Amino acid sequence: MFREIERINLPDYGYYVRAACLSTDTKLEKSGYATGSLCHEVDTKTVYGYNEAGAEGEKWVEQMKFSEE
Repeated sequence: MFREIERINLPDYGYYVRAACLSTDTKLEKSGYATGSLCHEVDTKTVYGYNEAGAEGEKWVEQMKFSEE
């Protein structure tokens, strides 16, 4: 289940979110999510950043993967 862990309202537009999910979950692409919002995909140890300008289905972009150690 995709879960918003933190939501910070921005004065000029929408909100910044920190979220968590599993790789089998659909990452939400809500209107109002700010570019730079983050989602931690727990089972793959991958962090995604949100890009407001991305095409539908391409707004969450892989940023980094935590070490396998």
